Parts: sequence; C-alpha cells; structure tokens
Amino acid sequence: MSALIGDYYSLSKVMVKALTKMYEEQTEWIQKVVKEGQKQKIFRRDLGCKDLAAVVVSLSIGSQFSARILQSAEHIQFIKAQAL
Repeated sequence: MSALIGDYYSLSKVMVKALTKMYEEQTEWIQKVVKEGQKQKIFRRDLGCKDLAAVVVSLSIGSQFSARILQSAEHIQFIKAQAL
C-alpha cells in the first residue's frame, strides 16, 4: 500500500478506489487489533482505538518512506516502539 500512496494523484480512478478500499479495510482491522490490545492492557490506552489505529497507520506509512530514504530498516522498529 505504501508503495502506491506516493503516487496517489497520478493513479487511475480505478486504482484510487481500490487503494482507498484497501486503506479502509486495513484501518478497520487495525482498530479491532488495537481495541483488543487495549482491553488486554498491551497497548496504550490514552487514545481511543480509532485514534490510535490512525496513529499506527500514519506512522507505518511514514516510517516506511523514512526507512527507504535513510536506508535503515531499524528506523521502522524505532517508530513502532513509540506508537504503542
């Protein structure tokens, strides 16, 4: 998904629709995972599951771009540790 987002505005309408659907489905799944993790006190609880899922998705996409620029896979792990 992150590979396509950078080219979002140059994609065909069909691809934009598919990418949007994929984003929504992935975000819904992450919300469910976050909600369960919060219930089990695994994930932070200072944000609601919807907001924390949005943070996770945003950090995931951004960290992938940053890791490519920095040529550092460890960067993704650092960002992940800050989110949850």
